[in-house]
Amino acid sequence: MNKLTRLRRSLVVNLTAPRGEPAPRSLEGPSASNISARNSGPKGTPRSPSNDARVAFAVPGDLDTPTGGYGYDRRIIEELRELGWHVTVADIGQGFPFPSDAQRASALARLSEVPAGCPIVLDGLAFGALPEAGALACRTPLIALVHQPLAYDPGLGAAEAGNFRDSERAALAAAYPSSLQVKQRRKL
Repeated sequence: MNKLTRLRRSLVVNLTAPRGEPAPRSLEGPSASNISARNSGPKGTPRSPSNDARVAFAVPGDLDTPTGGYGYDRRIIEELRELGWHVTVADIGQGFPFPSDAQRASALARLSEVPAGCPIVLDGLAFGALPEAGALACRTPLIALVHQPLAYDPGLGAAEAGNFRDSERAALAAAYPSSLQVKQRRKL
């Protein structure tokens, strides 16, 4: 099984775990029959988009941008849709990872439009620079999709890298499952 398939299944497992419940630990994810059962309605009927297999995928800027990171996002979205998920793409604006105050406010407003309880996958380019999004975790699961930590960019000076490290740490503390939940699972 290749890395993308493992990631896809791991992401689906984490999205389908009830809030507050630990997701299965295996990166292999659920079996095909478990995925099928989860992606169907009563008595095996296919889920419709109005059922609970929904997720919002927040990206900074144009998803069609021809870069590896956006290509990765497109592939994850495509795979989730193939598994029966209703994926809504939310463009949270340009300017990331260095958003202006207005861009930051606009992104938070866009994220706040996502219905309560609908998981939000946030691209790490924005999530790491938008720790304020953590306030939404009380109403919806936040899932960070981090391609590379912003603080690891070799072009940053020590002060900028430190700022990003602090910002990303604060943002990731609100991500689902939270680090507190992970620590609690390790104790079990």
